[in-house]
Formats: sequence, C-alpha cells, structure tokens
Amino acid sequence: MPTTLLTPTQTPPSNPSHTNTNTSIYIPASITSISTRGTSRPYLQPSFELESVMPAPEQDVLLAKPEAVMTESHPPMRQRSDVTETGFCEHPANRSVREINGPAAGDQIRWRIFASRTDSNLSSLKVLLRNLNESRQEDKLPAEVTSEMWTLYHMAKDMSDAAEPHVAESEALYYHRIGPVIREGLWELNYPMRSLSSTVPLWKFSPKEAMTETQSDDCLTEFFGTGDTKEKCFISEKCWNRMTSLGYSQYSLSHQIFYLQIGELSGCMAHIVWNILMHNQPGLHVLQDTFCANMLREAESFDRAGLPAVFQDLFMEQGALCGMYGYYEFFRYDWLEHILGWQDRAEGCYKWAGWPLEKSARRNYRLKREERRLDGGCLCHRTTVAAAALVQYVRFLTEAYLQQAAQLMDSPQ
Repeated sequence: MPTTLLTPTQTPPSNPSHTNTNTSIYIPASITSISTRGTSRPYLQPSFELESVMPAPEQDVLLAKPEAVMTESHPPMRQRSDVTETGFCEHPANRSVREINGPAAGDQIRWRIFASRTDSNLSSLKVLLRNLNESRQEDKLPAEVTSEMWTLYHMAKDMSDAAEPHVAESEALYYHRIGPVIREGLWELNYPMRSLSSTVPLWKFSPKEAMTETQSDDCLTEFFGTGDTKEKCFISEKCWNRMTSLGYSQYSLSHQIFYLQIGELSGCMAHIVWNILMHNQPGLHVLQDTFCANMLREAESFDRAGLPAVFQDLFMEQGALCGMYGYYEFFRYDWLEHILGWQDRAEGCYKWAGWPLEKSARRNYRLKREERRLDGGCLCHRTTVAAAALVQYVRFLTEAYLQQAAQLMDSPQ
C-alpha cells in the first residue's frame, strides 16, 4: 500500500533568491507527524512559522513502498562465530594478561569503534556548519542554536583527539590496519536529503549474522593498503562479493553500508565503480537504496515489536548510517522521542541493565565485543551510536527548518 508522506525539498539553496537586509529569526512552531496508511510510522516533518506569518498549507505526496519480494538470489546465511566477550572502553592497565594474549587476542578490545563514531559525529557537524556558512544561512538560525552546534563540534573534536592516541598505543597492530577510519575528516559525507527508491528488492529478515567482524575488517584494509596487500584501493573478488551481496540482516547489513561509505571516503570511488560495472550491478546509488531500504524495513519491524532493548543499539546504528546518506525516512518524530527517552538523565549516557546477556540469551543477539560498561553503568557503543543518530537528526531538522523558512520568505504575504 502506498504511504502518504510529506517530502522535504532536496537541499537548501546555495544562493537564496531573496535578499533579507534585516535578519529574521525563524521560530519553530511545532514538529508534527504526517498520517500514514498501513503499518508504516509517520515520517518526521517539521513545521515552522516566521514571526506572525503562518506556513502555507501542507501538500501530501504519495510515495509508493516496494512490495516485500526478493528479485535476486543471495548466498545462504552463515552463522557468525562466537565473539569473545571483551569491551573497548577499558584502559589496558585494567585488562588481564589472558585477555590481551590469550584466546581473545584475535578479537582485541576495540577503541576504534568509539573513536570512529566520535569522528563521524565530528565530521557530520563539520559538514553541516560548513554548508550553513557556504549557503550564508547560518545567521538565519537562532544564535543559541548555532552556538550549541559549535559547542558540540568542539566537544566531539576533543573526544576524538583524545581517543586516537590511546588507540595507537593500546592496539598498535590494529591501529595500523584499521586506524584510517578515525582519521580526522574521513567521515565528511555530504549527501542531500533524499527518499528511498520504491523499486529495490526487499528480503526477509534473518536472525543470523552473515559475516564476522574480522571478515569485515579484512575487507576494509583493502581500501587502506594495510592488509595482505599493500596496494591502496585493491578490492578482491572475495570481499566485493561478501560486502555487496543481497540478503544480509542486522549488523552484517550495517557493515555493508559501513564498507561502501569507507570506500567512498578513502578515495576508492573509481575502484568501486569499476567493480560495479564488472559485476553488472546497477550502480552505487542503487546499492545504497537497496541496503538502506532493507535496513529501514528492519527498523520498522523493531518499532512494531516495541523497540525491545536488545535491538536498540542496532536501531540507532541504522539511523546513523542511513541518515548520513540523507534518507529522510529514517527521521521520525516518535523515533527521536524514543532515542531521547533512552538516555539516562543523570549521567547523560545510554545504559542497559540487561547487558551483558546471559549465554542462553545470546543466540539471537550479537554480543558486541566493542561494548564496555563504564563506572555508573554507561555503555560506550550504545552511547556513541545514539550520539551518531542524534547528530543526523540535528542535520535533518536544521536543513528542513531553513528550507521551509526560505519558502515562507518567498511566498506572498
């Protein structure tokens, strides 16, 4: 069934057609959700008013949703191997020798997740602030909003700068292999707001992971030239098939999106396009649409199930990754309320009393080896993916705010 949405305009105008000598402050009137038919939830739609001028009547736009069919075959799901229960936020001095040199040596504590997520937040804010400056729209926001954005940017930069030396010192080998993911400026994706395609294939959700974290990391090293081959942007047949095959779910699917983003940001776009052509795939934008459409379907299924705590980490990661691609379907008012509601008001971080799970409950949940509980119960990965998702909401709301404000300025009074 088609879903009734209100589609935001694509991008803020780089050169506004109107000239406003007296800078006006646009005051948000409310944030409303547009009604939908079927099982889909409302998409987040901001509504604003300019001083005493009310916004123009909203016009509904019909967006056809694809049917749940699989149009291409995909490899059978493979059960990922068990992951050693380790964290990533603990200082090396507090870890036992067995944890460092024993069975967990191949799955060491991953500070890089914290650092890479922090740097993605930093870069997303940087892109937003740069876009505001280049389009000369920064002064169209209330001064306190812009000031808060800069505060968050500098806070994220301080955290990223502090984390990287620790990664380099505590995990020298791993930092050599995967360190580029926390390089400053790497995560400066700048996609316009857009909608998902209605023609991409959708597949059934699988409770099993299709790849291990190590397999994903090995493929990332091919972009950096830090793995088996020292040639940058070398993409093996094995990795391309693994990272672009259809049918994956949960974290395996998120790693596929992560892979494409890293490849693009590492200067390997020509090699990605070449592989797409050689494998007769329809295009990078179609892969993005396909993976994020299926990720949206998963997120909606979690929502219908009441967003159980066991899926909240993945749910926020989904919004962060596809939010960076500009897909506005991931921005919904009730989802934003949920993410904010999960925050611990006293500590400001994100917790979960159910972590770590008992062994009997781990069957359908990837116990994140990057996760670590800090003093006070804060969970590192859960907190950083929440921040990453919220940064994308900041970007979406800011751009939508300015777009609608510009429309009000240009409309007859």
